[in-house]
Amino acid sequence: MRIVYIGSFTRIYDEEGIARSFEELGHKVFRYEESGYNHRTYLEILRDKPDFVLFAKLKIPMALRVPFFETMKSKGILTVCWIPDLYIGLGREAFIRPKVSIFQADHVFSPDGGHDKEWKEYGVNHHLLRQGIYAPECITVEGGEKQYDVAFVGTVNGEFQYRQELVRKLFIKYGTRFGWFGKYSDVHIRGSELSKLISSTPVMIGDSVYSPRYWSNRIYETIGRGGFIIHPNIPGLEEEFTYYKHFIPYDYGDWDGLFEKISYYLTHENERKHIAKMGQEYVKGNHTLAHRCKTLLTFVS
Repeated sequence: MRIVYIGSFTRIYDEEGIARSFEELGHKVFRYEESGYNHRTYLEILRDKPDFVLFAKLKIPMALRVPFFETMKSKGILTVCWIPDLYIGLGREAFIRPKVSIFQADHVFSPDGGHDKEWKEYGVNHHLLRQGIYAPECITVEGGEKQYDVAFVGTVNGEFQYRQELVRKLFIKYGTRFGWFGKYSDVHIRGSELSKLISSTPVMIGDSVYSPRYWSNRIYETIGRGGFIIHPNIPGLEEEFTYYKHFIPYDYGDWDGLFEKISYYLTHENERKHIAKMGQEYVKGNHTLAHRCKTLLTFVS
């Protein structure tokens, strides 16, 4: 297929990993940087004769969105929005309503599996599409020196105070044995540095803004890089992974249970490494960006 992709392609973890995954599946991808989009870009898109136009948040001037959607519609070209974030239930839900929003696309994909009714009420043609890891990064990168026994990667989140409580509890319990990375920036640790941290840290702690049948990319990124993770138990997650085989679950707010599991796996290295290995193999075989791209294509082909 011929795919026009509007996004940011300077970093793998933005749109470049997805673009490469489509290409590895044999499709032609035409990249258009959002920062360079202007009033004539839609003419260039038409010359590429795409089967569909793909974007995430479509960060182009609002004045250019209307002619973009109108032109694609008039030419019979599908518009496809693929976002990695949760919207319903958070402040950003307000962005769904305006008619010039990205949600007027012919197809909208997101990892939100718990609000089918709400998406329908908004008039959005929404499909569940989980996140995943870029396949070439689904490896264990050795070489990182162990800094901590327990670590968490994630930013401060004002709409989910549980995260601040989680890291506070971990700091109190483990002191200098606990490390928090990416506190104020989600680009603080990425790529090979993230892989080294994960492979050198015995226990990674998971977290996700709670919403039914939604979870962040953290679990795929951690397990895919060979990490052992203890992650909150979220309804639906047991359909994605096998508990105690691919990762260890704990219940939100069960601090005693969390600490008990951390202590156990810190002292049972062979068991911990076996779970990490089994999880990594499973993610590589089922949850890469290439797998997600294949799923998306079943809706637009």
